[in-house]
Amino acid sequence: MNYFEYYQLPISYCIDLSILKKMYFAKSKEVHPDKNLDSSANDQLRLLENAAYNNVAYHTLKNQDTRLAYILSILNIISVDEKYDLDSFFLMDMIALNEELEDYQTSNDTKRILQLELRIKSLLAELEKNIADILASDCNQWNEKQRDKVKEYYYKKKYLQRLQEGFGK
Repeated sequence: MNYFEYYQLPISYCIDLSILKKMYFAKSKEVHPDKNLDSSANDQLRLLENAAYNNVAYHTLKNQDTRLAYILSILNIISVDEKYDLDSFFLMDMIALNEELEDYQTSNDTKRILQLELRIKSLLAELEKNIADILASDCNQWNEKQRDKVKEYYYKKKYLQRLQEGFGK
């Protein structure tokens, strides 16, 4: 059973977080090991495993990035430790951004670092804008071209987020 099924939610990037939270708390009450202290050791272990599953499911789905990775994984669009080849134009731009970041950090040019950080935020916003319609649609209905676009978005976003980490955030 995947996390969406566990919470009786459709597989979707755009989920209602308030409903997710309600489902999480309802499941937490249902599977809490302290609920049935008189249960057998096996039942207590099962409840503990269910409580852990509930926590992982909730934390995966409440965050957009982990939710997207999870959706792509359960739809077999990405696989664990996949090596995805980003297009060469994007990679050239990223090499240039990396070099700029190193230069500005070495020279301690805070103004340029801030400008570069804003540029990366802008690139992330543009990426999201270009894919928003697909992400808002039914994931189960994505055609091959849409799946490819979402996959590319996912890997480009991860790359840009790693760059952002270079700013110490």
